[in-house]
Amino acid sequence: MIHELLLENFVLIERAELSFNKGLIAITGETGAGKSLFIQGIKLILGGKFGQQHIRNNEESSQIQAVIQIDLNKKELLDELGIISDNNELIIRRAVTKNGRNKNVLSGSQISIAELKKITEDTVSIAGQHEQQNLLKEEMHLLWLDAYAKLNEKKEEYLKKFRQWQELSRELDSKLKKKKETKTLIEKLETNGQKIDAVSPKKNEDITLEENIRLLKSSAQLVNLGSECYKNLYAGKGSVIENLYKIKLDLEKMLSIDPNLSKTFKELENAHFLIEEISDVIRDYLEKLPKDISRLEQFEDRFYALKELKRHYGPELDDVISYRMRIDSEIEALRKNDEFIDELSKKIDVKEKALLDVAISISNIRKQAAQKFSKEIEKSISELKMKGTRFEIQVITPENPGKSDLTPDGVDRVLFLFSANPGAPLGQLKEIASGGELSRVMLAIREILSETEEAGTIIFDEIDAGLSAEVAELVGYKLKKLSKAMQVFVITHFPQIAALADSHFIVKKNIESGETSTEIYEITNEDRKREVARMLGGISEESMILSEKLLQNIL
Repeated sequence: MIHELLLENFVLIERAELSFNKGLIAITGETGAGKSLFIQGIKLILGGKFGQQHIRNNEESSQIQAVIQIDLNKKELLDELGIISDNNELIIRRAVTKNGRNKNVLSGSQISIAELKKITEDTVSIAGQHEQQNLLKEEMHLLWLDAYAKLNEKKEEYLKKFRQWQELSRELDSKLKKKKETKTLIEKLETNGQKIDAVSPKKNEDITLEENIRLLKSSAQLVNLGSECYKNLYAGKGSVIENLYKIKLDLEKMLSIDPNLSKTFKELENAHFLIEEISDVIRDYLEKLPKDISRLEQFEDRFYALKELKRHYGPELDDVISYRMRIDSEIEALRKNDEFIDELSKKIDVKEKALLDVAISISNIRKQAAQKFSKEIEKSISELKMKGTRFEIQVITPENPGKSDLTPDGVDRVLFLFSANPGAPLGQLKEIASGGELSRVMLAIREILSETEEAGTIIFDEIDAGLSAEVAELVGYKLKKLSKAMQVFVITHFPQIAALADSHFIVKKNIESGETSTEIYEITNEDRKREVARMLGGISEESMILSEKLLQNIL
């Protein structure tokens, strides 16, 4: 419920401070006076986009403020945000400056727009002329029926299952799409494995082969040079070892005469041993040298095969060997995709069955509710000068619902069928109802749904468009009845409706010194009588008398 509303420097309004009670509240004014500003202000209080376009000319900022009462079930959310409220009353203040800066304050605490929307949702419901156009949309028929059937919890359960099923189905589609790609990839991996296995490389084999090739190509030269070294050091006549031996004998004689040569003699002996060791190494090296030159071609062929593997799967031979080790595990993982697809398909089947069960359960509830809702709407519109009118809600369900029938709303289509003339066949509401008939159907739906809505306030924005004066009076009585259970605002051009209101606000446009401004304020007594008279066709003695008669039950 809305208790107070403040609009300051808001579009054409300099300042409007409004207080509202329960009951039926009429808002009237000449066409173009700015009645829509009231609706805009309420939408902004509920979290609408507040921008620089809302700032009054030549002003630096604009602000709106409201005192609203929310449902007790919002207390937990308020506690989470650390907001304290008395009697569940909240003060909402929003401001915007010319530089685009916004401020949103809830009972002294700054909050985000998302938080504001969450707190105020279901607090105020706005039913405007545009909503009549929703009667032409099938999807809205289903939503209204579900609201009447109180299917919110059941639909939340269904939607949760639907999204899970949808996500798994998308995953399965993705896996199936990749299945062909997987088959190609497995074939490629198997081919690569076979190519590597055909060569069967060993760790560092390419390094060993390269060395052997180099040695084989220089084998003759190495043998010649090595043999000459061995001969000169050890095996030939006049070799280094032979001469060292002679020198050793002479130095030994000198040592017997002069002991000071002992160190020199020892070094000579070490040189003798070193030369022998070097000679042995050269001899062994010559013995190990590859002598079969015919193997050179074999070594070169294998070295080239290893080089090709490195080029495709390298760059190093270690990389090739590591890749080969990974191939089998990658193939195994890819083959498990088929197993995963089978498991996923089974899981989807289970989810699908559970989803269809919930959808069919919802469908059954809809069909039962549709009969009752249809009768209530038919009864309500018959009270608005539409006797003999038939109204039927048709719930269309596939004979054997399957996965292709599943939607976020279930497996049903819901159609509003209508016949304005006795004996005339039913047809789709969107195809045969006039504007005035749509208004009355919309009001009937709103009247009935008000019993299930959580909103404490409903605003009817010129919902009486297209109606006759006689029907408008009946609409007024329905709105009056509705206001017994909730706060009802009605923006109207009909004096018959305005006269039934518990309180009456007027919207006036003023032009002074070339500046346009809009005022909104409550009117009572004589001012209200004059406004109703104006709505009757202009202020005159006759209209003032008629106005007083319309208001006699109120004034």
